[in-house]
Amino acid sequence: MNNEETPIATIPFSEARNALVTKFETEYVILRLKERGGNVTAAAKASRMTRQNFQRLMKKHEITAARYRKSNAQQEVSKGDTL
Repeated sequence: MNNEETPIATIPFSEARNALVTKFETEYVILRLKERGGNVTAAAKASRMTRQNFQRLMKKHEITAARYRKSNAQQEVSKGDTL
């Protein structure tokens, strides 16, 4: 379902709810991973979820933590900037 093309009142309730839950879960998991530099355990703790449940959401929405981790080169530049 594309909310921008289909008015929400024209689709069944369960379909609209599922679309909104999917959007919320995806955005929430991505936000937490970005905040914690791709660290799944830290993102789960910040979400007050078990790591396993957080990973289930990641798998459900095909989200990988690696995408939100800084590369080693970026980390070293960041360390050098703080000295």
